[in-house]
Amino acid sequence: KAARAEVQATRVELAKTEANLKQRQNRLAESRQDRNKTLVALKSDIKNRRSEKQGLEADQKRLEKLLKEVQEAIANIPSPNESRPFKSQRSKLGWPVQGKVVSQYGTLYADGKLRRNGMIINTQEDAEVTAVHHGRVVFANWLRGFGLMTIIDHGDGYMTLYGHSSSLFTSPGDWVTPGQTIALAGRTGGTQDPALYFEVRKNGKPVNPRTWLNKL
Repeated sequence: KAARAEVQATRVELAKTEANLKQRQNRLAESRQDRNKTLVALKSDIKNRRSEKQGLEADQKRLEKLLKEVQEAIANIPSPNESRPFKSQRSKLGWPVQGKVVSQYGTLYADGKLRRNGMIINTQEDAEVTAVHHGRVVFANWLRGFGLMTIIDHGDGYMTLYGHSSSLFTSPGDWVTPGQTIALAGRTGGTQDPALYFEVRKNGKPVNPRTWLNKL
């Protein structure tokens, strides 16, 4: 009897040990699955980030190419006949839209791989976007990454760029005056909130637009 009871107890212990072992194996398998899922998610995130960075780089290259073409196209157009040249208006230009600056010139983005060439101003939906100075519209159309964009040539190598608009009110060749409404702010070109992307270029190179605008 004692021997039988001992054998039975041993069987029970073995069964318990087997059950514990199975539980551990199941937990191990779950843990391995979780690790694999995390690894897959991480790889996917890295791939998406790389893809996003490449997309943003391509957007920048597209803009650079467009500006080069625009510069060549306007090389023979006389400078705007304005008594106050753009270069004399540092810290005096009116703001192109009312709102809050959420990204400054020079800010790093795309995981620190790219530097912003302009500033982003969050504003109201369909807020009026105005020309900051007298000039001639040289581009008014869609540009990937920047949405509906207007580019104005101010002579002497100076240009201003206005992106993310929901509507455009000018066409290439139109002359504009300071404060004239040229577009409505929107969410085109990948921005989540209604905003204006604003850039100032001198001889094709970006300069800090904030230094040209008056202090609010």
